[in-house]
Amino acid sequence: MNKQEFEKQDKENKEKFFGNIGISIEDANKLIMLMTKNANRLGQTNVNIPNFCITLNNKLVELSHVFESAGVSMFTREFEEQGFYGTSFLGDAIIKDFLERAKEAGDRLADYSKIKKDIASRKNKEIIAYKNKGPIEKFFLKLKTLFTNKGPIDLSLTEEEKMALDSSLYKYQELNDETWNYRLDKDLVGTLVRYIAGPEKIGNYNIPHRYTPFSVPGLVKTCVVPELEELGLEGLLPELQEKLIKEYEKDLPVEDFKRKAVERDFLVPDFEKEKGEVDPELMEQLRQKEGWDYRRKEFVLREERKKGGLEESEDLATSTPEGNDANTSTHVDFNKRDEDGER
Repeated sequence: MNKQEFEKQDKENKEKFFGNIGISIEDANKLIMLMTKNANRLGQTNVNIPNFCITLNNKLVELSHVFESAGVSMFTREFEEQGFYGTSFLGDAIIKDFLERAKEAGDRLADYSKIKKDIASRKNKEIIAYKNKGPIEKFFLKLKTLFTNKGPIDLSLTEEEKMALDSSLYKYQELNDETWNYRLDKDLVGTLVRYIAGPEKIGNYNIPHRYTPFSVPGLVKTCVVPELEELGLEGLLPELQEKLIKEYEKDLPVEDFKRKAVERDFLVPDFEKEKGEVDPELMEQLRQKEGWDYRRKEFVLREERKKGGLEESEDLATSTPEGNDANTSTHVDFNKRDEDGER
């Protein structure tokens, strides 16, 4: 694939990527409108549920412009010495980080919806219990309302219920704000540490680290440093190296800190050694990634619609005993597929 062909494919894939986010924004808007309506019917006031998909889209667009202003792409990378084109390592790390944030946002919104469902269910049980009371008991309950100015059943939210709803929604809002305030100079190191040293599931195997400790120094030198320099962020390298070492050291028992240097090199990255040769296996992995691997990168909220994802019932909270509970799936998997291949 020559440069012109790759840039054409890259443009098409980026349009597809952001197009999927656009569709997800519309779906999320419908869900949020319904959740807000149900929350108001339940008695929760001043409900503010931001659309995380909008935040995600706008921040990714902003970050891509930062890359472009530096004369590089967040999506495309040319490996001149090796003679091929591939994806940007920093771009891959950022996109994966944001997809994981999207999954977490879905989980937090599901938790909030479940709390609403539980509260609505309890109140509907109170209504049913009232309807099953005898006529004399109902008469005295209604008579009581003349002196209390309250209905025979108090369906208002308790302070405990208000706190539970507000606290759960705040966790979602907090993640939304953290994502919007993401900056390369203060957040990119954490993103890279999670991407390099984070776990990965390959088939039925759980790999503790995406990259082995021994390969990390070469990886950083080959894939990370050039892009940091192009962005004018090479000053982040010492912090990145320090945090990577600490991350891999978490796996070591206390006695392993006294291992000989030659053994330790296979357990913890050693950035002091000169890595003159580029790891051929690493370059082969990068070569195989030539072009966009959109099977994994396509925006996952689009696929979540196929699975069902978060659902919000129209009659989550009602003033009649016939009201139904919210139908909510509490786990939204944004990166992995089920064993049968479906999202």
